[in-house]
Amino acid sequence: MEKMLLWFEILAAVLLVHATLTACIARFAVPEFRMLLYVFLCLPGIFGFGVLTAFVGYWRFAFGAQHFPFYYVSTLAALYLLGIVPVGWKGIRLDREHGRSSAAANWPLGKLAAAAAVAVVFQSTTLMLMDLAVHERIGRWKTEAAAMALSVAPQRPAETENAAPLYLRAIHNLRQDPSAKLDSWLGLAPEPGKLDVKDPVLRAFLERHESDISLLREAAARPRCYFEHEFGRPRPDILLPESQDLRLAAVMLSIHARMRAADNDLAAASKDIAAMFACSRHAAEEPFRISALIAAGLHRLTTQTLADVLSTNKLTEQQLSAFAVPSDLVLTRLARRSMQFEEAMTLGSWIEMRVDPLPGEVNEVFASQVPRAMPRDGFKEMLQRPYPLVPQKPLLLPLYRVFLLPHEVLLVRQGFAKLRVASAQLAAEGAGGYRRFREAVAAIDAEVGTRRAGLLPPLVWEISWGNDLAELFAANGETDLARVVLAAARFRAKHGKYPQRLDQLVPAYLPAVPLDPLTDKPLGLRISGSGWTVFMQGDTGAGRPRELTLHERGD
Repeated sequence: MEKMLLWFEILAAVLLVHATLTACIARFAVPEFRMLLYVFLCLPGIFGFGVLTAFVGYWRFAFGAQHFPFYYVSTLAALYLLGIVPVGWKGIRLDREHGRSSAAANWPLGKLAAAAAVAVVFQSTTLMLMDLAVHERIGRWKTEAAAMALSVAPQRPAETENAAPLYLRAIHNLRQDPSAKLDSWLGLAPEPGKLDVKDPVLRAFLERHESDISLLREAAARPRCYFEHEFGRPRPDILLPESQDLRLAAVMLSIHARMRAADNDLAAASKDIAAMFACSRHAAEEPFRISALIAAGLHRLTTQTLADVLSTNKLTEQQLSAFAVPSDLVLTRLARRSMQFEEAMTLGSWIEMRVDPLPGEVNEVFASQVPRAMPRDGFKEMLQRPYPLVPQKPLLLPLYRVFLLPHEVLLVRQGFAKLRVASAQLAAEGAGGYRRFREAVAAIDAEVGTRRAGLLPPLVWEISWGNDLAELFAANGETDLARVVLAAARFRAKHGKYPQRLDQLVPAYLPAVPLDPLTDKPLGLRISGSGWTVFMQGDTGAGRPRELTLHERGD
């Protein structure tokens, strides 16, 4: 109802302003000059309504943005055109009773101007009240977002149980060493065979920081890891420096484990690997989606380190008894929690960014993403990019809030609701769940992609849950890969060689041959001159194989 009232007020205001200016033009003496001025008076309105109608229609029909008010704008434009025709015909044509003057010259200019001013005031007041109502809804959305975020936020543990201070202290000490080549080591450590653990600089560095390595192990042994964040106000500019800190901690433990294995100190290497598994679990405690992916990356590094250590020497059964692969880290459980926090961030800070001028620190983050000029591939390509398209202008933001924002929030929330249903089915279905979940996510993405407005949804609906879940599933599969290589190393310690088939490990070393979570088929085995390799047959789309290799001899 309020939008219909605003529709009538806008139409009345533009026609009354048009009639007032027509009355002013009619007071010029030369008829041709009056006609020329009237044409110039009509052009801005025709052009403005035409461009607005074309823009709204393009988004509604080309991109499927059903909530764009095309019929609202098009009927307003049509009635504006129908209104200026009689105004021009009645006002500008010659008044036969008064000679060469126009009829509009006799219109009461003062009354017309007063009526136009009143109409503009009414229209502005109605828009302001509607905008205030939307702001009230935004306040409720932010409150709901805070509650959603806090419901999945980790609880603060006791100081004696919190690993975070120990991690920060050890990482600070490692970073302060001027001889450290941390960037180089961070890049080489995840690549098998790329890092030379006999490098004298690296060895000297680790020997100087044995106390810090011990501190990292002590931190990993603690049950909880809590870093300070304002979880009650989820924002996209939340800094996560601890993500890099935990990654550095895991890399240092990985290098130390390989170095100790090369020195035949398998006890120290097993402690480092156990600490790395704990680092992955600690990284997964935060509700951010990026934290789940970082935990998956650390888990992958840990399993690769385990395979490298097991390949260093021909280990005995007693030495292998120190190694274990934990079963308490199931990364796919993090998807639903991260999804809820992502929705909270959408309701909270993303909406805040679209309805008010961007804060300085947030604006710096996104300034580089906003296109400065029209791209070469055209206007359509620019609109399809996930950039915020609403200018931060006070005159445009109220219109965006009133006409588009509530519908866009509804659209995004519907998408999250469908994702929650799909993830609940995933947890219940077990085998085959990943494939069905990915199909459901693809359908949701396609639906939202065709219905999106290009303003809020493209900014926040870059969720890619299908790809992210593939990473989490692959991380769970890499846990099974680690169990298999550990079982194969124990088989070799007893029989003198690796098994030729995975079922030879059952039941003495494994209860059953694990299944690839991406395909629900057994893990694959490849034996070649380069070693004994167990691998996942499914493709996550990341472009890298999911496999672990054991070598016959240390390289």
